[in-house]
Amino acid sequence: MALVKEFEKQLKRKTRGFKLDEIAHDSLTEDESSTLSDTSYSSGSSINDSNTENTVVDEPSIRENATHVYSELTAIRDKLHEESQRLQERETRLVEREQAILELEQLARSAHERLTEFAEEEVTRRWEQLEERVQGESQRLSEALKEKSKENRRLRSSFDSIKQASDSLRQQLEEVQQKNQKLEVDITSVQARLVNLQRKQQLQSTKHVTASIEAAVSQHSTKIAATSPVKLKEHRKPNKYPLGDDQYLELLAILLSWLCDDQLSKTSSPTQLLVSNSIKVLPIAASLIPNLHSASTQIQLPFIKFFYWTIVQLNSIGKQKSSLTTTLRRIGEELQKPSHIRSTEPAGVKPFYQSPDLHIRLLSSLVILQTISQVDCLALAFDMIKQDLRDDVGKEVFLLYHGVSAILCYLKPAHKVLCEHTADIFLLLSMDSITLQLFLNECSTDEWFICCAGLFRDVQHVGIKVLEKMSIVLQRLSKVKSNKRRFEQSQLIPVIQKLSRTLNEPDTAFLTLNLRSVLMNLNS
Repeated sequence: MALVKEFEKQLKRKTRGFKLDEIAHDSLTEDESSTLSDTSYSSGSSINDSNTENTVVDEPSIRENATHVYSELTAIRDKLHEESQRLQERETRLVEREQAILELEQLARSAHERLTEFAEEEVTRRWEQLEERVQGESQRLSEALKEKSKENRRLRSSFDSIKQASDSLRQQLEEVQQKNQKLEVDITSVQARLVNLQRKQQLQSTKHVTASIEAAVSQHSTKIAATSPVKLKEHRKPNKYPLGDDQYLELLAILLSWLCDDQLSKTSSPTQLLVSNSIKVLPIAASLIPNLHSASTQIQLPFIKFFYWTIVQLNSIGKQKSSLTTTLRRIGEELQKPSHIRSTEPAGVKPFYQSPDLHIRLLSSLVILQTISQVDCLALAFDMIKQDLRDDVGKEVFLLYHGVSAILCYLKPAHKVLCEHTADIFLLLSMDSITLQLFLNECSTDEWFICCAGLFRDVQHVGIKVLEKMSIVLQRLSKVKSNKRRFEQSQLIPVIQKLSRTLNEPDTAFLTLNLRSVLMNLNS
């Protein structure tokens, strides 16, 4: 548009110059014609004056004057002819210039029309693009606003469901605590009555046996006195390890503690020599378990640590334990309930898994879980572990001995009752505490995720309660970025997505919420 206006200004200046040239030419032509007419008039008047004044002039002067007049007329004619040619040429140039100006005007008009049309098209195109862009941006913002609104509503409903679940769990916890207190009081009273009945029965049996023995002794005193020493010597078994040798047990405990602390507990891939020597020592140490009840905890702990770390190393290298099945089962039975306690039932003597020392109690429970197959004994060991994990000290000790790997074998649908106990332990460890990060590191293994994936694939045999507890643990693990690869490798993500879509019952709202939270953490 600016170019068009500048062109029009230049065209107007040129047209104004052409008009000034024409006006000047017209004025020049008029001046020349007046000059010529004055000249002719003066010449005519001079001739007339000369004729009147000099009536009698001679012929030569007349000829001279005529010649002079003729030459002047000839000069005037030549000038007029030249001027006429010049004017014709000027007129020709003016006509050509006028035609050029008309052509320029036509070109300028066509250029102006084309520029106007192009400008209108460009403005229309840019307006359409801007309108499309604004519409797309508006649509995108409206969709984002809808998604945010849906997310806010979902979070609000999730918060409400979590609050309701928390209130119900708090109420259930209070009820369970009240029942637990009542049961503890009942158990204490029942145990006291049981002890009294046992003492009464022992007293009565002792009196009866004493009376019968006294009667027999009075009849056969001589014969019994002569033969009893021989029979005792014949039937007495040689005691390979003296029961009262505390120094021997202390020395062996120091050696086992040294072996456990420097070799077994710090070696992820033990040598064949270390494993073979540990297998040789294991039966000998197992035969000394009955002698450990009267020993101190400083002597008991190295033995139990040796049992535990030897079993862990055997599991890590995948060695067949068929030759050690009897030994391992005997170790578990002695730790769960020793043979002399099972036979005599004295008051005040407790099994190793009920020891007042926390390390001995937890290690004995872990050894029982890996050596005994009776469900009732395993349930008692799980209960003791759950009781010890209620404080941070118990959690630290449990994770110190890698208890997660020890109980992971029971996290399977085949062990329905024990699987629930395992989930309870994982739930206790996933609570906010100083050991939470250590627990998450223990769970961040491929084996753990594979077991968990198998658990979530079999919803019917596992139960919703177990899955709810494990979903809380998965929610913690999903916040660790390095675990995303393990979620993908174990095929847990499609299983969780399927469950979050299919579980629509009211009692599965908490589980669905946790599963969606896991997916959200993995996608963030």
